[in-house]
Amino acid sequence: MIKKFILCILCTFCFALPAFAQGDVSFVGSDIIGMDVSFQLSAVKTPIGIYNGTGGIGGRVGYYLGSIVFLDGEILQKFSGCIVELCSNEKMTILGGVRLGTIFDDWIGVFAKARAGAYGFNAEDKSETITDKKNFYPVFDIGVIVERYFERNFFIRFDIGDWIIPFGDTKIVNYDWPANDLLPPSANYTRIGTKHNMAFEFGFGFRF
Repeated sequence: MIKKFILCILCTFCFALPAFAQGDVSFVGSDIIGMDVSFQLSAVKTPIGIYNGTGGIGGRVGYYLGSIVFLDGEILQKFSGCIVELCSNEKMTILGGVRLGTIFDDWIGVFAKARAGAYGFNAEDKSETITDKKNFYPVFDIGVIVERYFERNFFIRFDIGDWIIPFGDTKIVNYDWPANDLLPPSANYTRIGTKHNMAFEFGFGFRF
């Protein structure tokens, strides 16, 4: 799944860059002003049967640097939810980076994105099943963005990405006993490692 997703991102670059070289489309910044502000809704889909998902609400700002490059920043206030038994409990996530792409005739935009930031959790939750928890973990986001533009600089945005979270030395207990039993004193813990989490976002806003 991850390999297919990365292949889609590479195809986005391959599609956008030749068009830029040929000069047969309208590009980011050719007919628009260099900033956009949007309201965002997000949902993080995680592997079924391993850990849960979460979602959130927030804001996003983009700033045009030139050619096909935008700076991209987002602040997301998450709803209560868990990833690998780590519960967010309305913690904040911050992401920043770039998006590269093109706008076709000032009608629709296609971009690839690469961002990094901090993903918030509540280190106090479920302390009996998790060790070495932190309130924030680094997160890396790669993906594809499609934007649809309307009159008066209004737009809507669809965003799909892979939120890659390295959990470091945080460990989760091995669930090899009946779910209703107490945690055995000799329970073994497994290092969580780096997890891939599919993230979907919808937003709407204005360009200035």
